[in-house]
Amino acid sequence: MKENIFCFCDVLTDKAMFEKWQASQYSTVDEAFFERRKQTLHCLVRKVIKNEICEKDRTILEMYWYKGLTQRKIASRLGLSRSYVNRSLKKSKEIIYQNLKYVMFVLYGLDFNKEI
Repeated sequence: MKENIFCFCDVLTDKAMFEKWQASQYSTVDEAFFERRKQTLHCLVRKVIKNEICEKDRTILEMYWYKGLTQRKIASRLGLSRSYVNRSLKKSKEIIYQNLKYVMFVLYGLDFNKEI
């Protein structure tokens, strides 16, 4: 199964995980709160993709995440090796993670280095 674009941010949109992690700060959390947080995350990810990832890697990322193509199909369409596509996706995910890690700490006080 394909990795979810927001797998490292599950705690931000999963109510049970969030309550387990931040129980002392929130007594009740409504669904609208999580929907707003999810929309904020999507917006931030799009901005990071647009501003921090080079055009070639962005194309690969969009083909993989948004069009649902396999690494093999992407490689064949772009005339690249599958291993290059794989490395590009890993690099892009790391760029997104590193950019969002700081933002999430500042906005929500969430530290991704701590275990849940």
